[in-house]
Amino acid sequence: MSARNWPSASRASRRGSGSSWAAPALSKSTPSNPTAGYNPMTIITENGSGVSGATSYVSLSEADSHFAALANDDWINAVDGQREEALIRAALHIDSYLYPGTVLKQAQGLKWPRSGVYDRDGRAITGLPHALRTAALELADRFLRDGAGLDERQPVRQKVGPIEVTFEEGRTRTSFVFRLLRQIGAETIAPRLVRG
Repeated sequence: MSARNWPSASRASRRGSGSSWAAPALSKSTPSNPTAGYNPMTIITENGSGVSGATSYVSLSEADSHFAALANDDWINAVDGQREEALIRAALHIDSYLYPGTVLKQAQGLKWPRSGVYDRDGRAITGLPHALRTAALELADRFLRDGAGLDERQPVRQKVGPIEVTFEEGRTRTSFVFRLLRQIGAETIAPRLVRG
């Protein structure tokens, strides 16, 4: 069996039918023209109330303040469009996981806030948890620095019986971010194996 690209769920399929959101196509900048292709986009920030059409868990101004306090030159020197794209991609990645409970409002743009979610001590998790916002900032920084982002390895060998999958060498999942998201119940979407 030859190696193939594993499908990734689109934002529309994760949010349910009827959604037609698509990420804007942006061309990458070059050293001679760092703003080429980056038109400022408007992000809609989730504030913890279930904002319809929200595209980011953290506002651009909040992220700018956070990274300025850390003296993160890559973030500070990037143009608005690049930083906004990184925040949107971070939210998309966070929403690629499964979470307990249900969305607070059916019309909200992102998977958080949620209802029916409790921490290990039985306390309700409401609004936007600190772990979620921290993960969004960490991911945005990663996506800004490396456009390819997280693990982009492809399977290079597959075997049907007994099952074996080998991946090419490459980057690995951001474990710190996943540990943050596990605090709020994140689970990966397990691939479905069908024996025939």
